[in-house]
Amino acid sequence: MGDVKFNPEDDFGPESFENEETGLELSPQTTGALAVPGEARFTATLRPIYLSIAHGVGSLAQEGFTPGQLVLDKEVVVYSPPTKGKEGGDPAIVTILSAVEFWKEVTQFGSPDLPRTWATKQEAIADGMTTEYPPWGSGDPLPTCRPALNLKLLVKEPEDVEDRGRFLIEANGAFWAPCSMIADKGQYNEVIDPLTRASFTHKATGLCSATWALSTRNKLIKRTGNYVWVPAIKTIGTKTEAEVKELLAAIGQ
Repeated sequence: MGDVKFNPEDDFGPESFENEETGLELSPQTTGALAVPGEARFTATLRPIYLSIAHGVGSLAQEGFTPGQLVLDKEVVVYSPPTKGKEGGDPAIVTILSAVEFWKEVTQFGSPDLPRTWATKQEAIADGMTTEYPPWGSGDPLPTCRPALNLKLLVKEPEDVEDRGRFLIEANGAFWAPCSMIADKGQYNEVIDPLTRASFTHKATGLCSATWALSTRNKLIKRTGNYVWVPAIKTIGTKTEAEVKELLAAIGQ
């Protein structure tokens, strides 16, 4: 193996960037790669920002977050539940831009394998997945695939946070952070009912016209006897037509 050689520090001075004056020269086959002003193109997948619930185990627990907290981008707490001797924070205020159901493979906790996903129940069944729960007490195997929700959200910046790196959309007198939230397993059941109701009550103005309060609660899973943290979401208002237009314009819709 040859010696590893490092460039001297001077090599990184301004004079080393030879295309500063001549511009970027591309072969004829790649001239289409040049972007127009305002355009952004990437060959790799952009890293999405997620809103996640901290649990007693997992990466957020290892980072020191309290179980039940809603954490944006693994760094910013937007809601904290009550703890012993301490009141909880105000619920996070969110706008749901879209809610898309998909089907997700059930994997064992701690498995290194990422669960497979399907757009529809029919696709999952065609791939050999089972989706129906057996009769209670039958002892038959549980489904190998369950429904889940991919929520695209705007989260309102809490009063004690000032973060223009994530809460960078200004509309309706506040700053908002765009993010995604996956609701699967027990979380799915907590979200699907209020979403179903809102899809009717806000049908004329669109789901994004609803304003939601999002927090968490500790729920007993009877089948296992364990308590888990799940989202608690409810509508707290309806935006005016002008507010909806301003919000959508701010995200380029």
